Amino acid sequence: MCVPEPAGPTRVLVAGVDWENADHAVCVIDGDGEIVERATCAHSKAGVARLVGLLQR
Repeated sequence: MCVPEPAGPTRVLVAGVDWENADHAVCVIDGDGEIVERATCAHSKAGVARLVGLLQR
């Protein structure tokens, strides 16, 4: 998934999600390979909503 930042030049972001049973881990990196965001979310309605919110940002 590539997401441009709202202002300024386009910034490429890539996200990877590990859909493990109890928790889901997500890591977002930029075009330089730097970690932008890393999180773990519970396998629940609230946890998946948090994961979706994180990816939408």
